Amino acid sequence: MTGTRSSAYDHTPAGTIALLAMTLAVFAVDVPSILAFTVARYATDPGSPAAGSGRPTRG
Repeated sequence: MTGTRSSAYDHTPAGTIALLAMTLAVFAVDVPSILAFTVARYATDPGSPAAGSGRPTRG
């Protein structure tokens, strides 16, 4: 084995695996955050006159 560290099965460099793992972590946080902010944007305020109409409130 050479001086570089690699995974046991396919000899993928550790830097590549770390980059892919970090990319996966970013998407695991980013996508739910975008969905949550979209839902919060179009949620109606229970005390507003538009509540129950399905329309986003303006404010």
